Amino acid sequence: MEGLRPEADDCREEPGTRPQDKMAPVARILEIKQALDSRVEAGAGRADPSGTARMLAQMRGVLSRELDRFAGAASGPDGEGIDGKAAVDLVSLIARTLEKVDQLERQMAEVDTERNRMTPDDRAALRQTVADLIDTLAERKLARMRDEKDGHASLPPCGEDVTAGDRGG
Repeated sequence: MEGLRPEADDCREEPGTRPQDKMAPVARILEIKQALDSRVEAGAGRADPSGTARMLAQMRGVLSRELDRFAGAASGPDGEGIDGKAAVDLVSLIARTLEKVDQLERQMAEVDTERNRMTPDDRAALRQTVADLIDTLAERKLARMRDEKDGHASLPPCGEDVTAGDRGG
């Protein structure tokens, strides 16, 4: 995922054990937001809808983990927790990030709709193709009917030897 640290870099220690742990959720969510911003600006989902869907699923998981980590830090074992402004900023950032995720999902849905929608030119081309197929089949049937008619007319009358010319004589 663009702009995000690999999962192996996740800090698996208890939140609140180090001073920077209190702001770790904010930093992680900022990374997510930057990745989302770069995707949205680049026309997210249009070039690689499946990659964007994977990215969104992964981001939802990251947001969930970071929210859990934030909740753990807010009620940390040392009783300090995260201050009110940091909590409000984090919740606001999460809300904006989720709005970006929703925006990407809507764009992906639009791409799917556009792919399934026929334009007037597509309809005209389809009509022409069907008309050409009908003409081709009609010509074949007409040719077959002529061959059958000619074939019946060229048969010798009943009672004559139909193989007389075949024996070299």
